[in-house]
Amino acid sequence: MLPTLYWTLLFSITLYAFLKGTGEHKLAAAGCVAATVATRLLVSPDATKYSSMEFGVLAVDVMLFGLFLFIALRSQRFWPLWIAGFHLVTVSAHAIRALKMDLIPTAYALAVQFWSYPVLLCIGIAVWRSQRRELRAMVEGDEAPPPAAA
Repeated sequence: MLPTLYWTLLFSITLYAFLKGTGEHKLAAAGCVAATVATRLLVSPDATKYSSMEFGVLAVDVMLFGLFLFIALRSQRFWPLWIAGFHLVTVSAHAIRALKMDLIPTAYALAVQFWSYPVLLCIGIAVWRSQRRELRAMVEGDEAPPPAAA
């Protein structure tokens, strides 16, 4: 879609997740980076890109969905369910392509690529909210009365 915007967003959110996020944030962001690189390596050449089923991209998307689902099932937070859901729409776009072979390549490409943006934004918001929670816990901890002497 917009490669410069995507790479900027990917780099920024990944850096933010690795500097300020929890293990879940880092794992999700690292998965996005790995999937982006793998997709670039496995997608068809420009002349035929998305004109037929992109099996390599499908494999990457299924693995990334598995990672997001793994994070969601182990997490105490709700944001991993959102990213897993967003990415399930991406995986579904491949199924639509398999069922409707006359789908315009541009529509297929957009359906597969679009949901990467909400996934990244969700990770960024989750890191920000996690930081706010930690800050609030620290402030509330400072205002707590001292323990009673025994």
